[in-house]
Amino acid sequence: MEQKNQHNGGFGNGFVLGLLIGVVGTLLVTTKRGRELVKEFTEKGMDKFSDFETKIKETTENVVRAEEDFEEVDDESEYVEPQKRPAPVRLSEERSERKEPEQKSSKVRRFFTKKK
Repeated sequence: MEQKNQHNGGFGNGFVLGLLIGVVGTLLVTTKRGRELVKEFTEKGMDKFSDFETKIKETTENVVRAEEDFEEVDDESEYVEPQKRPAPVRLSEERSERKEPEQKSSKVRRFFTKKK
């Protein structure tokens, strides 16, 4: 039996990806323009993060207020009594009480008949 190596260039793909990430990281850290970009991204990121944090706090406060309002509602004044239902009747009891007429058996029509 012949065994085939089915790696499909996984090592080569990983090597190229690592090489690209390394080059981009090196350019961001070692060049003046790269350091400026990193500084700009971190400042904008912190601004967005602080905006996100304030939105979360506002939402949390709104949820707490809504929960308190919900607890203040007087549930007893709006209570509606459930309607009483009749007791369930079993089919066998229902048939015996009604005494339905027996159904006449209809002749079954067959497409293919048995040969005698």
